[in-house]
Order: sequence, then C-alpha cells, then structure tokens
Amino acid sequence: MTEYMTPGVFVGELSGASAQIKGVSTNTVAFLGQTERGIEGAQLITGFSEFLRVYGCCEEGSSYLSYAVRGFFENGGKRCYTGRIAAPGATHAYTVIDDKLVVSAAGRGAWGKRIEIKVEQFRTNLAVRLFNITISYTHDDDPNRKLVEKYDDLSCEDGASQNIITVINGASALVRLWWKGGKAAEAVSLSEGGLRLDKGGLDGGQVRAEDFQGGSGEISFKGPEELKPLVQPFGRGTGLAAFSVIGDISLLVLPEEVRPGFERLSEYAIEQCESLRDRFAIVSAPGSPGSLRGLQPPMDSAYAAYYFPWIKVKDSGGNATRFVPPGGHIAGIYGRVDEARGVHKAPANEEVRGALALQSSVTDRLQDALNRRGVNCIRDFQSSGRGLLLWGARTMSTDPEWRYVSVRRLFIFIEESIKRGTQWVVFESNNEQTWLKVKQVIEVFLINQWRSGALAGTKPEEAFFVKCGRDTMTEVDIEQGRIVILIGLAPIRAAEFTILNVSHNTGANI
Repeated sequence: MTEYMTPGVFVGELSGASAQIKGVSTNTVAFLGQTERGIEGAQLITGFSEFLRVYGCCEEGSSYLSYAVRGFFENGGKRCYTGRIAAPGATHAYTVIDDKLVVSAAGRGAWGKRIEIKVEQFRTNLAVRLFNITISYTHDDDPNRKLVEKYDDLSCEDGASQNIITVINGASALVRLWWKGGKAAEAVSLSEGGLRLDKGGLDGGQVRAEDFQGGSGEISFKGPEELKPLVQPFGRGTGLAAFSVIGDISLLVLPEEVRPGFERLSEYAIEQCESLRDRFAIVSAPGSPGSLRGLQPPMDSAYAAYYFPWIKVKDSGGNATRFVPPGGHIAGIYGRVDEARGVHKAPANEEVRGALALQSSVTDRLQDALNRRGVNCIRDFQSSGRGLLLWGARTMSTDPEWRYVSVRRLFIFIEESIKRGTQWVVFESNNEQTWLKVKQVIEVFLINQWRSGALAGTKPEEAFFVKCGRDTMTEVDIEQGRIVILIGLAPIRAAEFTILNVSHNTGANI
C-alpha cells in the first residue's frame, strides 16, 4: 500500500480483479391480469395499498389479479411488477380544457369516464398564475371507493418547477396531460371549474388470451388523431412483452390462466421463462380439475412449478369469502424463504398466510400420486395445529436432474449473478491474466454460496469447479475476443456435477 506523507487529495486506480460478484435478487415477481382501472405498462409496486391506489379494488367477476397481489404481500413478498390488460378495441376517456389542455385517463377503458378534474385559480394577482387541481375517481358512484388526488401551486409555464404537465404526469395514478398541438398556448391560464372525462372511454369488447402477449413499443393514445400528443405520456410496453425487458424479474405469475379460454397463459409464461432463462413461472391448477388422479402439469418444463388446490380467502368487501388460485400466495412464500434461508432452500413446509381453507382435500395417498407427476400440493394440517402448509417443491420437469424447484432456481441465481458480476471483462485483454482474474472472482462467489449451504460437499473442490483458459477456449475463440468459462456445480441433493458454459465477448471483433 502506498504511504502518503503530504496532506492532500490522492487518486488511486483499482484493478478490475477487485470486482465482486453480488447475488441478484430472486424474489421480484411479475403479475399480469385485469383490474378495475389503471395504467397498462409495467408498474413497480411495493405494497398492496399502492396496488389499490393504482389499480383499484378487487375486480368483480372472474379476475384474480388483485387477490394474487394481496396474497403475495401477505406471505412476505416485498416488491413486484404489475401489468393491466385491456381489450384491443378499448379507447382512452378524455376531455379538453379550454380547447388547449388534453386530459386523458392513464389507461384505456370505460373506467376513465368516472374521472373528474377540477381547476381552481390561486394567487391570480401574481405575474405568473398558479392553479390548484383536484382529480377524483369514483367507482360506480360508490363514495367508499373514491380516489382523490390534489396538486397545488401548479403553473402552465414551460420549465416551471411546478409545471402542470410534469407534476401530474409524474405522480397521478388516474390521468395523463398534454397540450393540444404540442405546446402551451400564449395565454397560459385555465378556466376554473370541473369537467368529467366524458369523451371516448370504450372497453372494446372482451379481453382474449392472446392480448396478454402485449407489445414492446410505445403505448399510444387511443382517441382522435388531432389530439394525439407529440410524445406519448403512457410509457412503453404492455403485457408479457413489457416484462421481457425488465431484468430484475425472477418470478412470473399469471393468475387469469385458470379462467376458461385462458389456458394458454401458462404456456405463454413458461415460454418466456425458458427463453430468457432468468425467471421461473408459478402455475396454478384449475379450480375444478375433474379427476384428481388424472391431474398433471400442462407441459414439461424445468422453469415452472404447478400448484393445487385453490384456497379460500376473504373478499375485499369484508366477511365474504372466495376460492382463488394460490399462485400469488406461493410467490410470497418463495420470497419469504429466499430472504430467511436463501434460494437454495426448498419453498415448502411453509404456512400459506391469508388462506382460510382448501377447495379440495389432499390425502397422503392422493399426494403420492400427484407428487410423482410434478403437482405440488397445499395440505390442511390445522387439526394438528400446523395450519395450511405448502407441501411440495417440484418443478414441472420429468428430467430428474431438474426435479426440484430449489435446484432450478439456484442455478438461475448463480448464472445471472455471474453474468452480471463479470461484465467488467468485456473489452479487457483476452489473455492469461484476465482468465485468472475472472476465475478468482467466480471462485470467491461460489465459496460464499457453498458456505451458506447452497452447494453440496465438505470442501469447496467437492462443491464446484471453475475453468477458464486454453482448456476452455480454442484459438478461434481467443482471436474473436470470446472468453469461455466452464463452471461445474454440485447443488444439494444432486449426485453429479451439472455443467454451465458462460461466455463473454471482449469486443475484439467489434
């Protein structure tokens, strides 16, 4: 270490070898479904009260999204992304104030026609006119389901710290604003009074399973062409396509998969997980699966787990109850176990919080048959004081190597952590010094995983190996700037090493 004798500020340079691999998050869930109202793009939610503010109460009828999100947070979940699905023919409700300020509902559908915006002038004696704006929404004129947003001291002037467009578009769960024609009028004032968003606002028919695929492009205003904004204020991406570009999602739940006509949603979710290889799908069995002894997962996959039966929960209204698919509750248990023990711990033998009863009783004999097919059961042990417990932790795969949820998710965790934690090697010299550095960084990370109990073996060399050098790369690889790392892991309950190939392009051929 350099010894400094003269007071002053000194700059040092640290080698890339000092980089450490940090474990990626494993308990951020993505939920997708229908809601009472709200935006359609992916929205980060950190509590159920926030979900209610953005999307409203539990949707009447057949939607299960809000029950899933509530169950997620009840069971220890901390953060999730949610997305709302609207029918293709749906349009935004809107109004225009003074023929210059367009006020649109934040998402499509007839719900937006229940929004009212009220403008009150404030400090009109100043050179700059300021406004107070109140935006309110009432569900079917029920005062108990009302959301009110208040914004004070707003200005119409571009660049103002309290600019009406910037402030409301950045905070509102109900509306988006823009100037007709793209910029504020010369006389920057608004008339006082209240207006409903009484134009447009069509539901557009029935939502279909294929609508859940969504798109990755900009979400555009669905209304008159002459009112369309120059820059869309609704964000980018809808449906599963919006989730595909969010790197910190690790679990995927589509609660509407159990509805008649929506069975393909499970397939869509699993396809994304298998394609991206950085997330895992939680799939629920139908509420009335027919013959229980014939129940089995809809497809063979190591990137998904299948759960049965449905659980009884309290409705949002109070004392009423309803049977719902358990996917959201299970996702919360995954997060709870990950935080307490680690992703290598099987998410099983855990209480399903918020569940009052099971729709179907599962005996030891029935579970024996279902477990062999990859159906994870929730069991009722209330008679012995243990509650309703998650009593299975298998994937939907018939491959014995990937039989357990904990093994598949551990590999996802390690693969993603190493990929992200070794990005510093890109554009480094593709030589022995770099190979040694990257090997050492990965070994330190894996030793920590072994010490935490994630890997088998009594010593590190029994738990893993890391190779990076001329025995993992050809001369062609080296010339093309490709670093290939060979990693072997011995997860708990696995008898043999499973080989991973991790490669980086150093940019030598760019």
